[in-house]
Parts: sequence; C-alpha cells; structure tokens
Amino acid sequence: MQLIQTPFFRPTLYRSESFGSGLLRLSGSHCERPSVYLGTALQKTYDTAKAVRAFSHRCPNSIKPLIDTEGWNPPDLYKELVSGKSHKKWFNFNHAKVCPACAEEGHLPLYHDLESVSACAKHGLSLVSACPTCEQPVSWNRRGLAKCSCYASLDVRVAAEYGAVKEARLIKKWLHTDDRESLETYINLKRRLSKRYGMWPSAREALMSFMGGNIAPLSNCLSTALPNSSILSIRALVAPLSAKAVGEYNELCKLLEKHMAESNSPTGEMPANFFLTRSELIYSLRTTWKVVDGITKESPEVFKILGKERYGVNKDGLDTLLRALGAEPAQMPGQSIRELVTLTKVPAAVWVQSLINGEYVVTASGESLLDISLSTSVSANDTIPEGYVTMPQATQYLELYPEAVRKMIKSGLLEAELQLNHNRRYIFPLTGLETFTNTYVTGPQLAVDYNHEPRRFAERLIAAGANPVAGPSIDGCNIYVFRREELEDGSLIRYALSLKTYSQSGRRAAGTPSLDTTIWATATEAADYLNVSLQKLSYLEGLTPLTKATPLFVPIKNTRYYRWDCVRATKDVIDTLVPAKKLASSIGVTEQKLLRRAGRIFKSPSFYLDGATYLSAANANKLKYHFKRYWCADIAAKFLGSKRFDINNWRRLGHLDALDNDHPGFIEGIHLYDNKVIRHFIKPSLRHSLAPTDDAP
Repeated sequence: MQLIQTPFFRPTLYRSESFGSGLLRLSGSHCERPSVYLGTALQKTYDTAKAVRAFSHRCPNSIKPLIDTEGWNPPDLYKELVSGKSHKKWFNFNHAKVCPACAEEGHLPLYHDLESVSACAKHGLSLVSACPTCEQPVSWNRRGLAKCSCYASLDVRVAAEYGAVKEARLIKKWLHTDDRESLETYINLKRRLSKRYGMWPSAREALMSFMGGNIAPLSNCLSTALPNSSILSIRALVAPLSAKAVGEYNELCKLLEKHMAESNSPTGEMPANFFLTRSELIYSLRTTWKVVDGITKESPEVFKILGKERYGVNKDGLDTLLRALGAEPAQMPGQSIRELVTLTKVPAAVWVQSLINGEYVVTASGESLLDISLSTSVSANDTIPEGYVTMPQATQYLELYPEAVRKMIKSGLLEAELQLNHNRRYIFPLTGLETFTNTYVTGPQLAVDYNHEPRRFAERLIAAGANPVAGPSIDGCNIYVFRREELEDGSLIRYALSLKTYSQSGRRAAGTPSLDTTIWATATEAADYLNVSLQKLSYLEGLTPLTKATPLFVPIKNTRYYRWDCVRATKDVIDTLVPAKKLASSIGVTEQKLLRRAGRIFKSPSFYLDGATYLSAANANKLKYHFKRYWCADIAAKFLGSKRFDINNWRRLGHLDALDNDHPGFIEGIHLYDNKVIRHFIKPSLRHSLAPTDDAP
C-alpha cells in the first residue's frame, strides 16, 4: 500500500495533454483503473469522470505528488469551458475518445475532449469512441490509453473524412487562441444544422466556409429547404442560425438572408423536425412578442419547450403561416397591416389570423409582418382630423406600449397634440410617426433584429459608445431610443456584440466603473439644490424637466437618481414660475376660473409650492392669450353691459354663436366666445330699431 502512495512512476504532463491522459498513464503503470488507484493513494472515493473534469481546471495539491504538472499549460479557454456551468454542452467526460496513433505516441491531446471533435487533426484518423469488442462507449476508467475497460485493444485505425479533420483543426486553433466567439458560434450552429435541419455532416464544409466569411455554400445548402421565396420565409429558415450567432457572425447571417433573397434558388420543403422558438419566430417576422403570441394563441402547432422561451412552433404551423404570408401578391388594391391597425382598433394578430383563415389575400409583400398588404380597405375614424391617429393606433404603428409613447412625447421625440373636444386625448399626425421611424430606432426594435434582451442590448450599445437620445438613464423614458444614422453602418453594433463585459444574462463583470457624480445626483442632493423636501421631488416629476433616471451602474439599491442637467433645468423652471393669484388679478378673473381653464387646456398645469399655486411661464403666456382672445359669458356680459343669463339666452336663441367643437380655442364644458364677435355684436333689442323699413329711401 505504501508503494502506491509514493509512486515509482510519476508521469509528466505535456503542455497540451488531456489531464485524463496523464491519469491513465499514472494508474496504468500500477496496473489499476484510475478510480481504484485514486481511492487508494488519496484515501478518497472518486468518480473518474468528475475527477477528470475537476482536475482539468483546478489541479489540487493532493494530486501534484502523483503527477508532475509543472510544464502543463492548457489554454485559458479550455479551463474556462471545463469550469463553466454549461460545461455539459462542450464536454462529456463520462465517455472518452481515443486516437490510436496518439495513444501509441504516449499521450492524448486535450482538444479531443471536446464533444464536437470526431477526428485527430494531427494523424487524420477517426477517434474511437466505442470499443469494437464489447461495443460499449469508451470510458476514462480503464487500464491504459489504448485499452478498453474490458481489456480489449482500441487500436482501430480508420481514416477520417477530410471535412472532419479540417473541423478538428479549426476547433483546435480556436481553442488554443482563446477565440470563444468563433468556437461557440460554430458549436451552436452545428447543433442546429444537425438537429433541426437534418443537414449534418452534409453541411459541414458549408458551415466552415461560412465561419471563414464565405456565405454562398451555406446559402445554397439552405435554399433546398425553402418553402417559398418570400423574405419572411428566408428569414424563418435562417432564424435558428442568426438567433444563436454572436458578433461578426450575426452580421454574416444577415448577409446570408440577402444572398438567399437575391439568388433564384429552387424551393423545397423544410425538414420534418424543423421548428422555431418564440424568440426566433419574432426575429423571423420582425415584430413584437405581443403580435406573435396573438397569432399562435391556442394553435395546435404550438408546443412547450424547455429553456427561456415559453413555446415553439413546429413545421406544420410554420408552413401554414409562411404559406399565407408568402403567397404570390394579388393584383388588387389593399392596405398594409400597419395601416389597418392604425386606422382601426383591431390588433395585428387578428388581421394575420384572418389572412390565414382565407378571409383576405396578400396584395403586396413586405420586409416585416406589419408591412404586408391585405385585400381590404378601411376609412379613417371621423372623430379625429384627417391625417391623425389616436394613442392605441400609434402604439400599434410603433409596436410599443402606451406608457413608452407618453414618455417619448415628454422627451420631445414624438409629435402629438391634445384633442380638447374629445376628453383631451392625444392624437398623432401620421407624418410625425413616419418622421420618428425614419429618424430613430428603439431598443426593442434592435433587440428583435439581434435576438437580445432589449435593456441589456441597449446597455451594450451605450458601453460601445452609442449616444441614446432618450432612455432610463437619460430622461426616465421606459425604453432607449437611438438615432438611425448612428447605427446604419453596423460597426457600432458589431463592437457592442463583441464586448465581454456584458454576459448574455446581463450580469456585469467585476471592475465595472463607479457612478459618475458629475452626471448623477441622488435624491437628497437634488432636493438640497432645488430647496424643496424629498417628498416634493416626486411631485415635481412630470410637471418639470425633473425625471427620475436609472444609471447603468447603481451603487446603492432602492435609491433615486436624477441627472444634474435635468435638475438644473428644473431649477430654471421653478425660478420662472408665475403665481396663479397674481396672473388671475392681471387678467381680471378669479383664481378659481383661471385654474379651471388651465386644467381644461393643459395636462398637469399647476404647481403647488409653499402654500401657493403657480403656473409655468409658458403656460401663463398661453393662458393670457386664451383669455384675451376667447371670452366666457361673464366677461362678454361685462363688455356688453348685460347679465350673464342674457348671453346664455342669446346663444340659445341663435343670436350669438359660441365656439364650436372644431374651433382651435374650444374647451369642453365651457361656452367661449371669440372677442371679435362680442365686440361687433348688436343686442337683439336694438336690432329691430335699426332694421330698414319699406318707407326708407
């Protein structure tokens, strides 16, 4: 027993040798399996597969007297992959692989441990993964490098395909150069081409060419499975690849879509086991989860899947959807789904479902689901001016939710008007919506294109140098908004995707910079600067430029932060406030009447500070003009030397016209009169005496 604890043979690990190989050499020299030898030498029970993995990235002191690891230097990426939580997608240490030529040389290289490697890059032989005698998978718990646990020889030399050898060389290169992006992209795409497309190993050469930047072979390979040539069908076929590619390879997937759209490739049928996850379907249709969930709701082709996505859509469901969306356009007039949801209160999912049911036909294809035109015509709502839409219609057009739209109105990015004669609802000019979509792009839209979580993807862009014009860390807007021209060339996006300080889960690496106090103020600092209490800060939000925002890095949780620029702007607003009482006195009305009209015209018009009511300078000027131009019954009666009831009676009898609903000065609930009408008004009692008679010349 003592002889085993102080081994007569202490193997030296080669620089790039698999730790399992060294362990086999150690235990084989003592004619024992690794599990038996380790249990005897270290007085501890070991599971060989777990031990090989543990020793590979964390060589403990207890093993160093048994194996010389001084010259052993595995790549950092190898140790990172072995120690990671997702190590099972890279390695399967329960089953080993053997190159007979490497075993004859005395050691096995560590890149053979990767599951995707099936050939030896040095000798060009297929790796032996099953014993030719007992037909069981090769285990690490055996008596030698070229011996099975059943004592049979593993020296089976079969020349590997050229593609498999080339693949092994690529994987070895990426592993030793710590190129995780390329390695992870290749493994992910290989898994999808194998399981969903059924194109492995036939697509191996095409995928390796794709990794080298040549998209044509993979484009030709995928084109044989196209159900039709529509852009949505092409994007659906590429979705499982693009959704898992990262960095520069995601850009290659977009070029792949373009190449397939431009080539006149023969159409075929998608593989029987093809499906799209929820996020991949969103990517394919270039729309939001709300629309996709509405289309697939209670569909028999939808199935639950494991992971972050809630469901997937199988081949039959995709065939039905893509057949309807990609049909040959009919030669008849129609309107796009985006226009239809803008002009009606019917959601996009309902229009698409009607198309699938055969109620409409496609009259024009489009880049996204909402750009497809249907054979129907809808007129605009007659309660709003021509060329305007309401809030529900604008949210459908922009594919956002109402609160985000309101925040963008406040940010000054979106043009909107208050329609006073319909309960002061917001209405949006279509030209303003078009200008917004042509000028800006939102975080959710970018996230759909690159299959990322919206907030995290926007933070990546900011870390890469993008300058958002609105967002949680800018002005409290719910979503980040960027200028299109800044992201058009794609270089900034590619750099953002390559950043390693942001993980896929959104966790930030250690060493994240601290909060910049020249930009951010805490709630206490903001209150001191504005000379108000902490409770008043929440009150001032929404009434002034003061908006609570969220820094990318928050040192103290549950703490409110404000940007110093909006705090200073709020100070300027407070310094220019006009007392409502003083303004009412200058106009010649009571404060109550002044605030009543202000409440009808503006949203949140007044400020209550230090026991008095104030109005902003801008609102005060607008009120002065409104009171000067449009008179109520009291002011009109005072000017005419009459009573209030006289004004109301003359209006009822048709002698005097109040502002109608379409007049820009109209206010719901108050009868107002244009002062020009009052100034030239002749009382009915005088009209009879001034009327011409028959005897008059």
